[in-house]
Parts: sequence; structure tokens; C-alpha cells
Amino acid sequence: MFVKIDSEVVKLLCCSSCKGSIDIAENGACCRACGLRFPFVKVDVGHGMSDRVLDFRVFVPLGNNRHGLWNKVQLLYESFHIESMKEDSLQEYLAEIESAREIYKEYTLAGRVLDVGGHQGRLRYFLGGDVNLYISVDPFINVFENIGEKKNLLTAYPCLKEPCNFISCYGECLPFKSGSFDWVHIRSVLDHVADPSLVLREARRVICKGGKLLVGLAIMDRYRPEFVSFSGRAVNIVKYLVKGLLRRDIDDHATRFTHQQLLELAAMTGWRVIKQYWQKPPFAHCIHACWETAESCALSNGGK
Repeated sequence: MFVKIDSEVVKLLCCSSCKGSIDIAENGACCRACGLRFPFVKVDVGHGMSDRVLDFRVFVPLGNNRHGLWNKVQLLYESFHIESMKEDSLQEYLAEIESAREIYKEYTLAGRVLDVGGHQGRLRYFLGGDVNLYISVDPFINVFENIGEKKNLLTAYPCLKEPCNFISCYGECLPFKSGSFDWVHIRSVLDHVADPSLVLREARRVICKGGKLLVGLAIMDRYRPEFVSFSGRAVNIVKYLVKGLLRRDIDDHATRFTHQQLLELAAMTGWRVIKQYWQKPPFAHCIHACWETAESCALSNGGK
């Protein structure tokens, strides 16, 4: 079993559309208020076994052009994931871990953590004992497909052998009650979603007072040669970066941000940046910023 929904998670759930209370039965969940139904979907996890994923995905009310763009880039992303999983390269997994390790030395997540766009829950590799609940949400409902057959993936990320609280939904329509989480984690995701501002507003809704948001993504005005140095880096890191650069002709990002645009988006959606950290080369174009809500800032400054 790779997917689960703990009883503590069930207590936090609500309708992803109207935010009303839900009932969960053998075949899925149903909203008491609006009547929407959310089914369990069977996912083949390998070796003839399957897990059930609760599908809270609902239509996001955006213009048709925006939906078309998002669907296109999401299919590209899922295709890339499927191809990379076929390779099951231990070297690439270890490069991925090494590239992210420094981030979680700078930021210590604790309490209840929601990982938006959290994939298979690989973030768990970097979490410590201060985290008492972890939930990954992702619109890619088949992200666990055949995971049990990926020997190198499970070797690099032993945490994946433990069942992950996972729900399929959109970041724009989170199926959680307000004030449920101490940390919301959105890394390498905000530039993939259909509506970044709506995702950030939803993150603000589900975070508790004093909670924190960690956002990480590539910044385009810093994506220049002078910020990228390969000296002193392991060969596998270089290969990992080059592979990403070669995929630019099939860009699977819905939006590209400059640094100023990211700051403006934070302010517009009620967040204040309290810490920024730029990764070391060769990922010096990637920023990881810790945000808190404007209300939290006001409280910590005596309401000023």
C-alpha cells in the first residue's frame, strides 16, 4: 500500500467546491451542502496491486483559453513523469535529492504540512520529527502508478515505502477546512497551475494563524549564464540540469515569473515575504521564499 487517508486527515476534509461538510462512504465522498460527489479511483501501484485515491478534482472556473493552456502543459508534465519513471535512474534521483537538500536546511517545516503539487510525497525525505501530519495533493491522480516496481526510486527515497496521505485535487480548490495547516509547501508548482493567485488565496484560507507558506520556483530574470556555474559540482547534478534545459522546447510551465512579479503576486494575495533564499549553482535561478499572512504580520507587530 502506497496511498492512505488517515482518520486525522478525514477530520480536515471538506467539499473542494463549496467547502461544506462531507460524508465518506465505501465508494467515495459526498458533500452534505451542495451534493457534489467525489469518487475513489483505483490506481495500479505495481505487482498486481492497487490503491484507491479520493478524487476531489472539480472544474476551475477560468476562461477556455487558460484551460486549454493548462491542460496542454499538464499533459506534457505527466508524459515527462511517465518517461522518467520508465528509466528509474538512481543517479537522477540522487541528483534530485542533492539539489534540494540545502533548501530544507534553511527551512524547517513542522506541525501539519500540506504539500500542494506534492507528487508522491518525496518531500517526506527531508522532514523531521517536528512534522506530525503530512498530506500531499496533486491533480496527477496516477502519479503512484507502478511505483512498487521502481526499485531505484524506492532505494533513493525510502520514505516512499511508507503509505502517503494523498488526495487528488487542484490547488485552486483545496478540499480542507480553513485554518487546518501550520505549513503549506508549494515548490516547483506555482508556475504549473492554471491560476496562481487562486492557489495562493486557497493556501491562505487553509493555513492557521501564525502559519507559514514555502514557495519555490525558477525565476526567469535570474535564469542567465552568469548565475550558473558548474565548477565543483558532481557530474550527475550537471546531467540533471542539462536534461531540464533540453526540454525547453516542450515547456510544461503554464506561467513564468520574474522576481518582481512573484513579489507583486504575494502582496496581491495577502502574503508577506519574511525570508528569501537563492539556491547555489547550478540552480542559482531558483528562489525559495517563506511567506506569512498579512494578519500574522500585524499580530506579531502588536497590530500595527
